[in-house]
Amino acid sequence: SVGNVIVDGGTALNRFLRTGGNIGIRGNLTVNSGEYQMSSSTFVAGNIVNNGTISSVGLLAMGTFVPPNLVAPSTVPQSISGTGVFRNSLTVPTANLTTFQVSNSSPSGLTLNVPLTVSGNLTLTSGFVNTTDTNLLTLGTATAAGVLAGTPNVTTFVRGPFARTIASGNAATNYVVFPVGKSAFSPIALAPTTTEVSVVKAETFDTNTGTLGDGITNLSANRSWIASLVSGLFTNTRIQLGDATVTNVSIPVQAPSASGAYVGSFGSTATFTAGTPNVIQSDAAVMLANFTGFFSFAESNACSGAPTPGNTIASQSTLCTGQSVTLSLQNLTVGSGVSYQWKSSIDGVIYEAIVNATASSLTLTPTAAAFYLCDVTCSTGPATATSTAVQMTFSNNIASTTPATRCGVGSVALAATGNPDATIRWYENATGGVA
Repeated sequence: SVGNVIVDGGTALNRFLRTGGNIGIRGNLTVNSGEYQMSSSTFVAGNIVNNGTISSVGLLAMGTFVPPNLVAPSTVPQSISGTGVFRNSLTVPTANLTTFQVSNSSPSGLTLNVPLTVSGNLTLTSGFVNTTDTNLLTLGTATAAGVLAGTPNVTTFVRGPFARTIASGNAATNYVVFPVGKSAFSPIALAPTTTEVSVVKAETFDTNTGTLGDGITNLSANRSWIASLVSGLFTNTRIQLGDATVTNVSIPVQAPSASGAYVGSFGSTATFTAGTPNVIQSDAAVMLANFTGFFSFAESNACSGAPTPGNTIASQSTLCTGQSVTLSLQNLTVGSGVSYQWKSSIDGVIYEAIVNATASSLTLTPTAAAFYLCDVTCSTGPATATSTAVQMTFSNNIASTTPATRCGVGSVALAATGNPDATIRWYENATGGVA
């Protein structure tokens, strides 16, 4: 191992420092000019400042060298910066680094002040990697998806945006993990069915400015994600969200923007796995046309299964002519996605829908004895159940009449029989008039 390494190669051609084997730098690697060529592995316990060229064809490890080829965590904050060139090949570079490892135990971790792409393995052994949209860490290239290695956890993740290349033909069951977080480890994973090489960038946030949309409740107030399709194409995708506050009733939700209304785009159910952190996986996929990339988690209040409306309840079952009655249901069907259709029948066998009677209760003024019931439908399924009918009768019904006819002037005997509570009055006119 050596202390600090400073390269001042000047601007002439072929001015470089090349390592012949694994080397540990206990301090900083500074390239002021010229080139630092890595023929094998370089371990840096301090900072990297590159204002020339660093050709990384082997492993670049941010950590303390443990001979012959191991790395221990660096205990001080680290950074990578400069205006120079990072390349993974001396001839035809496709990325900045070939293989990159982070091992840092300081609370601040490693901060990228330059954007870096890794074509091979990215190993997160320990510590945080601080990134921004400008100084982005990207794994994979157009020809190689790259491999995420190590064990991301509550003390080892990317604090900021992280981009990954996803190969064409990715299966809907192959989840691509983004080990991101902010104050806590809150990873996100996508399983897109890709039709070409695609790049997705994901980031976790400790805030949520979105609002409750239809079908959800208990939206997370302090956790949200943005996962954007930078390039490429997929037909649909499923999603996994990880967070310590996720529960077995949580579902992934999506909004049209960071401050938009979240809805259950991935369905009203999800698969829960307890862990550190807890994880929910969507049971359904979202098509690309409906993919917005703004995610959080909530609880579904959408109805599920067949409703159980029970009996049809009438505010009163016996009426006088002209009286109104309110019909309701014995059991409430909770959640969103519930619809109602009230129906009536003269004989209790054949029912017809009542126009515009689509609320959970119905107030009407019957003109004849009839049966009433309600069809309750839950849109998830869908599933429909019917309440038990109630019969409405009148206390002043005319039970029977005795008609009569006569030709010419004279009298006739007319008769009518009412039910026990009826008071019978006779009128000369079919409507109106005086009794």
